[in-house]
Amino acid sequence: MNVFNGFYDRVSGSGGEWATDGETNNFYLQIQCPEFVRVWRVALRCRDSNTQIIYNWNIQSSTDRANFSIIFNAPNPTYLGITLQYFLIETSEKYNYYRLFVWRLKKENLA
Repeated sequence: MNVFNGFYDRVSGSGGEWATDGETNNFYLQIQCPEFVRVWRVALRCRDSNTQIIYNWNIQSSTDRANFSIIFNAPNPTYLGITLQYFLIETSEKYNYYRLFVWRLKKENLA
């Protein structure tokens, strides 16, 4: 819920932002587009809680949901915190599955 739309309703509890249900390594957030589309830019950020930071991630794509290719590797070091960041994706190919793959989610306080 609310993973791919930054315009969520601010509500109390976990209904207002995404969560991994305790996973901190090797998870992904995936969407399926109704048509093949070319994604040229993504805007990413972590939770408002300011305690879960995404490290070691990339953007992957697929046309069959079985075989994914990396279309963007995050430069090192790049972490996703509470500040919205934009990343350009240099591809001319169209896909219908996209996912943010995360190798490591670290819990820390950046305040």
